[in-house]
Amino acid sequence: MLLDSRRLLYFLRIAEFESFSQAAKSLHIAQPALSHHVRQLEESLGVSLFNRRSRGITLTEEGTALLHHARSIVSRIEDAENELRNRTLEVTGSITLGLASSIAAPLTPLLLNSVHSKHKGITLHLVEGTSAALAEWVISERLDMALNLEDVVEHRCMPLFNEDLYLVGPAGAFANDGATQISFKAATLRPLMLPARHHSMRMLIEREAVKRTLTIKTAYEIDGHGPLKAAIAAGFGHSILSWAAIQQECAAGLLSAARIVRPSLRRTMVLDMPTRGQPSRASLAIRTILHEIIAELFRSKTWHGQLRFQPGTSSE
Repeated sequence: MLLDSRRLLYFLRIAEFESFSQAAKSLHIAQPALSHHVRQLEESLGVSLFNRRSRGITLTEEGTALLHHARSIVSRIEDAENELRNRTLEVTGSITLGLASSIAAPLTPLLLNSVHSKHKGITLHLVEGTSAALAEWVISERLDMALNLEDVVEHRCMPLFNEDLYLVGPAGAFANDGATQISFKAATLRPLMLPARHHSMRMLIEREAVKRTLTIKTAYEIDGHGPLKAAIAAGFGHSILSWAAIQQECAAGLLSAARIVRPSLRRTMVLDMPTRGQPSRASLAIRTILHEIIAELFRSKTWHGQLRFQPGTSSE
């Protein structure tokens, strides 16, 4: 190869200063050595790159033609070096991540374990909240990002997965692996314990009931997944929840569930982020970890539903 990055850099400095002596000083090399490298470059290319005059030097036509290419080549080499250098540096920073209540409990240990093993320089602050609160906190930039329901997010966001909804009862009411199915109409005939009317899950259920001219029998109103699941386990009634929200209790034999069909009830979880500015390296690292964890949860059938991204692709 006739051209190498060092000689191209020398050539650029001489063209910039229009002086061998000034270029040599900026490069911290002796002027004779710099002149020798340029002569070798000219001989290898078979052209003169500089007009050498007593009052200074100027580029020849061939030198001007090389100048554009040399700038591009040296710039690309520097970009590659910087990118590779940055990849070896530890990712640091503080990220505040909001989690919808339905997925906070199962995701928390997985997130902490992955961040600790892969990015010890990242301080992760987890915040559990209602869907409405998470959406508001992202807008106000109290959160760097949030796993939330698509229905409550007002701007464009990153879809993660669709999750099926289940009629949840005490142990023994249904299979504990989620294999049982029940029609939406049959589910509405059960006394249901639901969150307050402003809650996104309640609105989804009632919207579907109105479409089908069905009446919801609300036995109790309970906000909060912990109290709601405790009431179900104690036999006070049924509720409608996602599999992610109940998978651990079903596996432990505390609850059971039937997937709602005819029609299937689903909702979409997204990664909501502020629209201003570019994400930090720490933010991108957490996004990648979230993708990896969620992809594995669906691959292993721990969670039920449909991924909305291609596993293994970069979230950047």
